[in-house]
Amino acid sequence: GLILHGYPPNDTVADHLRDFPAVWMMSRRTAKGDWGDRVAPDNEAIGRIAAEHFLGSGHEHLAYLRIEDSHRGFQQREQEFVVAAEEGGATVEVVDATHAAAPEPHQTQVDRAAFDVVVRDLVNARPKVTALFVPRGRWTFMVYEALRRVGLEPGRDVHVLACDNDPILGGLNPAPATIDIQPELIGAEAVRQLLRRLEEPDSRSMTRSSLLVQPRLVVGAETVSH
Repeated sequence: GLILHGYPPNDTVADHLRDFPAVWMMSRRTAKGDWGDRVAPDNEAIGRIAAEHFLGSGHEHLAYLRIEDSHRGFQQREQEFVVAAEEGGATVEVVDATHAAAPEPHQTQVDRAAFDVVVRDLVNARPKVTALFVPRGRWTFMVYEALRRVGLEPGRDVHVLACDNDPILGGLNPAPATIDIQPELIGAEAVRQLLRRLEEPDSRSMTRSSLLVQPRLVVGAETVSH
């Protein structure tokens, strides 16, 4: 049996892997088809929790940082964030930062000069944005740096909400609120699902299973269940 994560392999490799019961972890990264079961975070819930957090804090003009326009999970986060925010009476500015990222999808290098342009677009948006949702935790560092380079203080001038509850966020001051996608639970559920398949002789002919793990909002040391 296989636990899989990442981008779908080429057809030659995929043909060999299809012979094994398999469970994919995390969201689909592309529209390309895959096989087996999947355990992933509930990306629609992530977008909704982010919007509700800002609305509940009194923000009326929000922004979403678009990082990967081809990633299915991030598409769902963006769509639900925009819908929930607008239903709550807020405006939403979608700030496109895809051109600031490295050309290879597995890399995390960021063109800081290009990212500064992204932040200036955010700063110049009208009506004035007071809250920004960053759907990938590791990008929050670049957001903080770029905001400060244009004279804005995160947490004071712009409320920043991160995602993933990545441990590296603890190095930021002020520490942002974040949405925990509970990767440990995703991993554990993926193993349990694979074991269920292995215990059932006809598991590969059964309907594919997809399990969504519910995220949770973490504000400082406080966890808010949803």
